[in-house]
Amino acid sequence: EAGIRSCDIGSYMLGNDPDTNEQLEADFEFTRLAIPRRVYTQAHLDVIADALIAIKERAHEITRGYRITWEPPILRHFQASLEIIKDQ
Repeated sequence: EAGIRSCDIGSYMLGNDPDTNEQLEADFEFTRLAIPRRVYTQAHLDVIADALIAIKERAHEITRGYRITWEPPILRHFQASLEIIKDQ
């Protein structure tokens, strides 16, 4: 939405337990927005705010999530391959 880059800061970033290979669960799930300092104007930030409002308003239409189809041994949140989980 609006071309703003984001990144998961939560379970997806934590990855799997090295001993059990089970998904680690984060205490909190956050989304980091990549907004460079001293680059964007107030007008840019207004577009970002409007995009977040639009996402919230159509949350019921947004896909249910993604499934990991491939992940590297480290830094999976940068390189993993994902596919949309189909509605059942």
